[in-house]
Amino acid sequence: MCSAIKYSFADIGDIIRGRDIWNNSDSQNIQKHLKEIFKKIHEQNGIKEKYPSDSENTNPPYKTLRDDWWTANREQIWKAMNCGNTTTCGTTPLDDYIPQELRWLDEWSHTYCVQRKKY
Repeated sequence: MCSAIKYSFADIGDIIRGRDIWNNSDSQNIQKHLKEIFKKIHEQNGIKEKYPSDSENTNPPYKTLRDDWWTANREQIWKAMNCGNTTTCGTTPLDDYIPQELRWLDEWSHTYCVQRKKY
């Protein structure tokens, strides 16, 4: 259970920061909505002045703001993902700093080894 939560946590970090390599209509729709959300954040409370180089046109849109938002909120997201979990999954993992391709390879190899032991 903890491995699945950990992998999902890191994937959410990639999605929020606009680093997700998955590219289908669902992920494009999510990125469109995130662009609008971060645009609203960018335009409020003097945020625009703190992030003058961020805009809709950066790739990903509002890149620095999104990175900083994730850094500021990642521990709370980890706690929320573990809410109600009967297993203790420990402190906030650092997997969201590992490139997505390497995480997927690690996840696949772990699953492969577990399945291989079964058969």
